[in-house]
Amino acid sequence: MGKSILFVEDEADIRELVVERLEDAGFLHKIYEAADPVAALELFHEHKEEIAYLVCDYYLPIQNGNDLCKMIKESSPDCKVICLTGDTMVTAEDHKSAIDIVLYKPEGIDELLKLVMK
Repeated sequence: MGKSILFVEDEADIRELVVERLEDAGFLHKIYEAADPVAALELFHEHKEEIAYLVCDYYLPIQNGNDLCKMIKESSPDCKVICLTGDTMVTAEDHKSAIDIVLYKPEGIDELLKLVMK
């Protein structure tokens, strides 16, 4: 497994901010970006061996993030699944089979940086 990130966020401004923060922090691996679960699954299947982290919003168009997280986790159990959401009612305990860590926007962006830069 590589060290790349698949980042799934439907809001372009948040996607750009997080990617910029990762790059500014010195993240040297590829960051694949998707705005919806369909595009995310295509990218995941194309680059499965490279992707170590799925960073995903919980609320996405077409399908919710938890369903996407389940599919990725079933296909690649070693992939670290991080939910980055603004909804503080979403917890990892409620979704422990699919989500490893839940971080809350906007503060969670700094925690995300720490996690992936290890």
